[in-house]
Amino acid sequence: MDKYKYKIKTASGDIVKDIMYAENIDELNRLISSTGATLISYKKYSPKREIFAKKIKSEKLSILCQQLAIMLRSGVSIVKAMSTILGSIEDEYLKKILTEIVKDLQMGVNLSICLDKYQGYFPSLFIMMIKVAETSGNMVEVLEYLRKYYMKEHLIKQKVISSMIYPIILLIVTFVIFFALMLFIIPQFETTFLNISSKKIPKITKIVFCVSNFFRNYLLFIILGILIITLILIIIINKKNSKVKDCLKLKTPVIGKINKWVITSRFVRSLSMMYHNGISLTDAFSMSSNLVNNLYLKEKLEFAINNIMKGRSIALSLKEIKFFPSMFIEMLSIGEN
Repeated sequence: MDKYKYKIKTASGDIVKDIMYAENIDELNRLISSTGATLISYKKYSPKREIFAKKIKSEKLSILCQQLAIMLRSGVSIVKAMSTILGSIEDEYLKKILTEIVKDLQMGVNLSICLDKYQGYFPSLFIMMIKVAETSGNMVEVLEYLRKYYMKEHLIKQKVISSMIYPIILLIVTFVIFFALMLFIIPQFETTFLNISSKKIPKITKIVFCVSNFFRNYLLFIILGILIITLILIIIINKKNSKVKDCLKLKTPVIGKINKWVITSRFVRSLSMMYHNGISLTDAFSMSSNLVNNLYLKEKLEFAINNIMKGRSIALSLKEIKFFPSMFIEMLSIGEN
């Protein structure tokens, strides 16, 4: 169902502009004609681009789920609940989107269809689970699961950020000390050793002096090289749908290990939530793999899911891709048995 912005001429001759949902232009024309009005112009309605400027944060999404669950549990309609929540929202982007969603809900459109129009803002898992909730009729229970899921997601992100601060600071300090030694301190020692016979100077000391001389003589080229490498890495990181970038995320020391644990945690929690809410295990695996924001791993997961659909053991299929921790594989094997 599409959303149309139209201009009509009423039976009394007034010009009116409004928005309406219709399957196609023929249905739109029929609905307008039934009121005695004449369609002048129309176009498909789409939200303004600035609404998609940023994604909703996990913490805010968790709070939104909590507020909706409380209101729906107390017997408030979804339209009334969303309208009430809208009044307490301070985030401008979220307020714009919820305003549009409330308008759509008032026109009788399902919440999942409203959310689907803002895929760049709401996570795909959130939209998918709302669809499941509407089909199964357990909206409150699903919202509670989503609240816990996104609160855990928020806490994990905070832990990842805090765990990355120390190694980054350590790396920066190491580079600063190294360059200070090579450019300023080592040359001072070199002048002292000039009076000593070269045969008496240890080989390791000579190597250090050579490295220091290299840095002093080719400093401009070294800085230029670092800038070029940094620029290439930034391009790779910012490039969308890059398998090389996604591979680096998992193979880089320290960062790769953290990413593996984050992806494993997200995969398991989404899988558990979907399976608990009535989605078949094979479908849950397939949907969870789509939530993994990593092309390199996604290809491996698709291979494992194909084996699972053929009837092979889940634990063995996932073990073959050599990504998930052994503890996870062992627990899956126990669950299967």
